[in-house]
Amino acid sequence: MTYNKHTCPIDHPGLRRDFIGSSDAVAIMGVSPWDTPFSLWETKLGLRQGKDLTTAMIRGIENEDIARKYVEELYDIKLPAARVFSEKHSFLMANFDGLSSRKKVGIEIKCPGKDDHSLAEKGLVPDKYYPQLQHLMMVGELSEIHYVSYKDNEVFIVLVKANEEYQKELFQKEKQFYENIVNFTEPEKTDRDYVKRNDIAWRNLAQRYVYLKGVFDQYDQELTEVRQALIYEAKGNSSEGSGIKIIKSNRKGNVDYAKIPELKEIDLEQYRKPSIETWRII
Repeated sequence: MTYNKHTCPIDHPGLRRDFIGSSDAVAIMGVSPWDTPFSLWETKLGLRQGKDLTTAMIRGIENEDIARKYVEELYDIKLPAARVFSEKHSFLMANFDGLSSRKKVGIEIKCPGKDDHSLAEKGLVPDKYYPQLQHLMMVGELSEIHYVSYKDNEVFIVLVKANEEYQKELFQKEKQFYENIVNFTEPEKTDRDYVKRNDIAWRNLAQRYVYLKGVFDQYDQELTEVRQALIYEAKGNSSEGSGIKIIKSNRKGNVDYAKIPELKEIDLEQYRKPSIETWRII
């Protein structure tokens, strides 16, 4: 390493590269809207460019101080940002948005959108932040943490308790992810992991597909309208003429297995056929 992990700035890129941090936990647990384990792995190894700060992210960073001061005044305690390294596991670290001097009170500040802020008003934490909070408590050895949601000068605080069982699962997945980095082995890809293509063969096919789909969609819409008009003209009767037939038929509805009481206690997954590979072009 070319830096001292204990004295370099909290946002030093070397720390994010060489350690598993709290923000990484969200992708590792598969609930991140922004990253998958594979895309995070590529970013950690420098195989993928890190994401640029968006306007919303910059605004959130600027508002963190306002939210922190609010909580400090509310609890009458100083809560400076702090970096903590796990005493049990050398590859784990956590950046707290606020941590008391005795490391008893920790906070995680979010300046979210309307929906996530509304959840905090109801005393709930968005699923995508839960792994981050559990990671912070696991590394900082806290029994609880304060989730602080700030938006438009309004603050809601949700007290989140440490979940020992969840932390065990989180640690195992983070340990495996760290081993993937050290051994340069790819994590399992998800259906959100795409191979970027811009070669000539792909580009030509893609452009042709877009053109043909546009033509198809246009005629498909017209075909649907004509079909509906023909059904209307049939007046409820099977009809024939000018080279086409319209046949009226009735079929039984599908069985709603969820309403069968005898099946409620049966695990139907064991009777499921093997998965089928499917492809969509969007």
